[in-house]
Amino acid sequence: MTASVAVLFTFVAALACGKPDGERPAEAAPDREADTRNDPAAGADTIAAPRGIELPETFPADFPLPPGSTVVVAATEADGAGVLGRVTLVVDAPLDDTLRWYGTALEQAGWEIADRDTLDGRIALSAIQGESYAELEFDPGPEPSDGLEIRARIWKTGP
Repeated sequence: MTASVAVLFTFVAALACGKPDGERPAEAAPDREADTRNDPAAGADTIAAPRGIELPETFPADFPLPPGSTVVVAATEADGAGVLGRVTLVVDAPLDDTLRWYGTALEQAGWEIADRDTLDGRIALSAIQGESYAELEFDPGPEPSDGLEIRARIWKTGP
């Protein structure tokens, strides 16, 4: 009991000795995971949020993302051979329009569509660019108002 009171007292004292309201360090919102881009313990460059977020600095900058899409999850892992980027997007556009856009955008960015498959209402698309590859999955929500979720995994070779 004494230990519990001491811990509680220490916690309350720490709160009372904090910085004035305008100088408190930024905290992650309760509905958003913290940005771990500079946290070596995290092991990867990862951010997740229910609202739009920015892509990690090491995300392959030349990989096309649809205009008006909202990034809800983004992660990268880099090594000397390249970078693996993962991203989940939500877009308010019909599946067919988004697939057409990706066909054109990937081609213009130097990617070649290698495969297209349909499984349980979702469409999977694979693309290659030299030794780099991308796997995309398009998942329409049960209701048209849910938007289209796109999950992509991109391995981009090179520094």
